[in-house]
Amino acid sequence: MAPNPEPITAKALPELLKNDTKVKLAGIDVDGMLRGKLVSKSKFLSIAESGFGFCSVIFGWDMHDRTYVRELKVSNAENGYHDLIAVPDLQSFRRIPWEDNVPFFLVSFYDPDTNEPVCACPRGLLKVTLDKLEAKDMGAMAGAEYEFYQFKSPAPSDAASGTTAGYLQENAPQSLPALTEGMFGYSLTRPVHNKDYFYDIFDMCSAFRCDIEGWHTESGPGVFEAALEFGEIRQMADRASLFKYVVKSVATKYGITPCFMAKPKQGLPGNSGHMHVSIVDKQGKNLFARDTPDPNPKWADIAGLSDLGRHFLAGILEGLPDVMPLLAPTINSYKRLVENFWAPVTVSWGLEHRAASIRLIAPPTAKPGATRFEVRVSGADTNPHFVLAAVLALGWRGVEKKLEIPVPPLGKGEEVGSGSDQGVRLAKSLKEANDRFTRKESIAREVFGDDFVDHFGGTREHEIRLWEEAVTDWEMKRYIETILLFATIAIELKRRAPNAHTFLEVIKARYGTPAHLVFIVFGLMTNILVTLMLIVGGAATVNALTGMHTVAAIFLLPVGVVAYTIVGGLKATFLTDFIHTFILLIIIIIFSLTAYASSDVLGSPSKVYDLLIEAASRHPVSGNAEGSYLTMRSQGGVEFFVINIVGNFGTVFLDNGYYNKAIAASPVHALPGYIIGGLSWFAIPWLTATTMGLSALALESNPRFPTFPERMTEAEVSAGLALPYAAVALLGKGGAVATLLMVFMAVTSASSAELIAVSSIFTYDVYRTYFKPDASGARLIHFSHVVVVCYDALVISSVSVGLFYNGISMGYLYVLMGVLISAAVLPATLTLIWRGQNKWAATLTPIFGTILAIISWLVTAKKDCGVLDVTCTGSNTPMLVGNVVALLSPLILIPIFTLIFGVDKYDWQSMMEIRKGDDHDLANAAGVDLEETPGGHQETSEEFEREQAMLRRAFKISVTATVIMYVLVSMHSRYPANVCRTLAMLILWPMPMYGSGYIFSKPFFTGWVVVGIMWIFCSFCAVGLYPIFEGRATLIHTVKSMLGGKKPTRHVITDGQGDNEGVSGTATPDDHEKKRIEGQEKAVTE
Repeated sequence: MAPNPEPITAKALPELLKNDTKVKLAGIDVDGMLRGKLVSKSKFLSIAESGFGFCSVIFGWDMHDRTYVRELKVSNAENGYHDLIAVPDLQSFRRIPWEDNVPFFLVSFYDPDTNEPVCACPRGLLKVTLDKLEAKDMGAMAGAEYEFYQFKSPAPSDAASGTTAGYLQENAPQSLPALTEGMFGYSLTRPVHNKDYFYDIFDMCSAFRCDIEGWHTESGPGVFEAALEFGEIRQMADRASLFKYVVKSVATKYGITPCFMAKPKQGLPGNSGHMHVSIVDKQGKNLFARDTPDPNPKWADIAGLSDLGRHFLAGILEGLPDVMPLLAPTINSYKRLVENFWAPVTVSWGLEHRAASIRLIAPPTAKPGATRFEVRVSGADTNPHFVLAAVLALGWRGVEKKLEIPVPPLGKGEEVGSGSDQGVRLAKSLKEANDRFTRKESIAREVFGDDFVDHFGGTREHEIRLWEEAVTDWEMKRYIETILLFATIAIELKRRAPNAHTFLEVIKARYGTPAHLVFIVFGLMTNILVTLMLIVGGAATVNALTGMHTVAAIFLLPVGVVAYTIVGGLKATFLTDFIHTFILLIIIIIFSLTAYASSDVLGSPSKVYDLLIEAASRHPVSGNAEGSYLTMRSQGGVEFFVINIVGNFGTVFLDNGYYNKAIAASPVHALPGYIIGGLSWFAIPWLTATTMGLSALALESNPRFPTFPERMTEAEVSAGLALPYAAVALLGKGGAVATLLMVFMAVTSASSAELIAVSSIFTYDVYRTYFKPDASGARLIHFSHVVVVCYDALVISSVSVGLFYNGISMGYLYVLMGVLISAAVLPATLTLIWRGQNKWAATLTPIFGTILAIISWLVTAKKDCGVLDVTCTGSNTPMLVGNVVALLSPLILIPIFTLIFGVDKYDWQSMMEIRKGDDHDLANAAGVDLEETPGGHQETSEEFEREQAMLRRAFKISVTATVIMYVLVSMHSRYPANVCRTLAMLILWPMPMYGSGYIFSKPFFTGWVVVGIMWIFCSFCAVGLYPIFEGRATLIHTVKSMLGGKKPTRHVITDGQGDNEGVSGTATPDDHEKKRIEGQEKAVTE
């Protein structure tokens, strides 16, 4: 690049600009975008030295001019987005050749109070960082390489707005055709097809003083790479920013759309933004080069690298994980940093190694004067000033502290992840990276200071929050599949062990005491984790809505639950489940009809749609298709989906509460009950999110919204306050009360089931089995009451308080759950469906599987972050690894233990011989009529065979339904349905849409809402009205008895006896019983 022949002074400006009437000025924001204005020549001459006021909002806006959700120190509403001082850099002078050679200057921003560079100013940050080197009489040189995709722009006539920009707003950018098709790196012929465009870029860059050193095609359709001329680091950073400006400007002339996203196309390489850096002395000598090769280096790769260069490299490697948001600043950036796409994923380095994070270019492959480091982590979407400032700051920290290179170089011919790669894994998401960047101990704070880290970290929190607002389809896949699978297991439980009180009794009957004790631990762990999540999460919500102290809410929430659980037992949980669900559905229906029918601020799907479009234009969601809120594409969705699936397998298949209800259900109603319940349930999260989540987005700029004129903070969104805020905006205080009622009912209803589950385990599987085998029914129910009180007061409430004060959230417990319990899912399932599982496979697999899961979880966290703290261990990647290992390790362990101890030949008889104990007193105490309880009256062998036949049929139906549902999930995940068949498929399965990135049209959105409302009404009929209709005779009889003062007659029938004489859990069956068991044996073997 030809520099200005001599420094430009303010006195020389009148002569320099004598033929001009205007000047263009531009500053660089945190995203690397140019923002500026055109001023008159006279105005420019008056402020050339002193600077001028420039609104600080350019550091308070994201890349789509949306103010950040969190007030940032530099620019915020509180300080009125005050002016900063923008000082033109006279040495940055150049003319814009494609704009009639209008003069152009870059500006830097200074604080008007301190006259210091503004911490958020990219040019200022690089200057402050470089000052440390210049104080030691050193300087820095740099170069840049940018890869970018190029697409053929559509004709303006193709857009409804009549412009190319309008087309890109109305259609998915992925639909644009590539400038050149196919994969052909370093092609000499492909550029010829667009030679005028490419030559023009060369010439314009040269005229604009940001010369291109080299240009070639890269591997990918329409992908090119440009290497910018090596030079002084500040000038190089400016040229790198201006290069994108040149390319975009020239491309518009030729009908081409360049794209500098890190990963524009799935399955193809991403766009890198590699930066080369070296340190020089005042004479320009390269200080990274060693005068003579080191004869005994620690590694051959650094034989030609000076001591200063080694310390500099060590500093970069040690600090790299802490500055990742500067090198990968967007949600999309981390989709580039994946294995097998020529992108680094670990802290690694190597001599001329292009798979490493840091490529050392040094002798013998380069001249000593060309010795430098190439930072290969950064993408084309980065701000070059921030990248170079980070490299300099980390490297100089290594020099000052004389750090040693922490990891060996990558071996020749080896890739990242190979045996020679000992570096920690770089962040896999912006959230993970930003958490490390902003933590108190971050090296970023050490080298840049708190002001910059807090500001830039806040801008990244904004990106993360917008991404997390996207609606996904994971709820549907997560729950319905699990419910259907459990229906299969529940039916088998009733068929194999019709007299069991708990699932754990089945374990003991088949495997004996060791396995029984192991599964008691896993069952209790499941119930405890679920109850803790309910209480901790519910207390946090009550605190947010009412101001009640969280600890008070923790102790008060379970009081009512304990009371009605003690009085009513399992029957109480059924009744409260029904009542609470009835009310919940009514509240959701009120919310949805208000939002989409009667509200004066919304009132129709069309109005909501229009407001969401406006919201997206004001505040686009970074990473979403077209920045829209009306899409289901969400980063991290797959990881979170897997974690949820694994965790919910554990909570369903190991929660004794589910088995309690399965045991209590009649054989005829078990299968349809689970399927109808699962389908009915889904309307709750689906329509609630569609109504309240989207209403919050649509009304956030409305004066009725509680946070107006500010948007919700990330903390408020994470706390789940979108729903109550939307409810307040729609219905006033009544909406907040309704929301509080929803939360209270959901928490208490689910908690009661968990209390019953725990009490039944302690009562039947611990107390009666190991301490008091001959306990009467009254003694058992008294013990269960003691368990309920102690479990809540001594365990749950106390532990919940500890979790609250130690910062362990419901979310952390939620993703951890699968790691701790899911290793027992497969052994528990095979207990009922495979006769070949031996007792040692059932006993040892959960233990070893959990150990492996915990090790995998913690090792992954340590490798990814280098530390084991709540933030790191709770991130998606370690939790994903731990959850998957927990669920799938039994696939290896069970065959191993089967190989060692042999295949069992279980005949299912010990399960059949599980006998109900003396439930006569228990029935009296609990008010239960055993005549109406399945299995409570004497069966003949013929009745038993008919019941077994029904259960076998139900088992086959549930297996078939499960397989069909999985096929539907797979088909629709891969081939999303189009609008014309939406209504039909939506009734069976909401369309995933993730793969296509489809943006809802207004008719589609209206159909989506209508089907959601239809579904919730169907759910209300199925679980709210139909049970009343089905039980109408009992209700009428009960009401008549109550009104007539008639005392109900009770018929209590025990196992084979008219009274309870001689009946115990160990009684010898009489002849009648023997005949009945013979009939059972016959049925089981069929």
